[in-house]
Amino acid sequence: MKIKKYEQFFDESFSENTFLVTINNKSVLVDPGMIGTKLEEDLSNTELLFVILTHGHADHFLGIKNLDVPIYVSDYDKTFLNNPSYSYAKTFGNNDSFKHKDIRNIEKLPVFEGKKFKVFSTPGHTKGSVCIQLEDRLFSGDTLFVDSVGRTDLFSGNSNELTKSLKMLDSKISNNTIIYPGHGGYAKFKIIKQKNPYMK
Repeated sequence: MKIKKYEQFFDESFSENTFLVTINNKSVLVDPGMIGTKLEEDLSNTELLFVILTHGHADHFLGIKNLDVPIYVSDYDKTFLNNPSYSYAKTFGNNDSFKHKDIRNIEKLPVFEGKKFKVFSTPGHTKGSVCIQLEDRLFSGDTLFVDSVGRTDLFSGNSNELTKSLKMLDSKISNNTIIYPGHGGYAKFKIIKQKNPYMK
């Protein structure tokens, strides 16, 4: 019997969510802004296979620094990891470039314990933003929050593109899909569509 867990870790430094998905003691990490004590403990009890980044802002990837696993990110936002100005790492007091040795295209995500990820290109918050679906969960990064959306006034952001991305998600995602955003709480898509003004 497969044991599955979807865990959310909240980082107070960035007010950012990191998600750990575990199946059969193997795991995938989504948007590791920072790796706190609890997450570190959980990672020590599982085999981390790879990391998924929904976009290239530093509050979602600073935790990759000491992780020796493949990092999957869109080709466009891959450039953010090497540029503290694009990633806004400077905003968080970090001027480092993250030249990880194994960065791969998000479109080539491998099958995870028999489960396939579905990648949705959702430009708007950044040009290379993506949402990632696994089963009935959607990791939406900063594209979509429960009651709002991510900023579009940062580098490569575009409000018109974000509006198009939200409409696309509305046409592709079922109402019962659980949305796991990069910030704030999570909820079923049907609830978000009722309370989020950007989904009206």
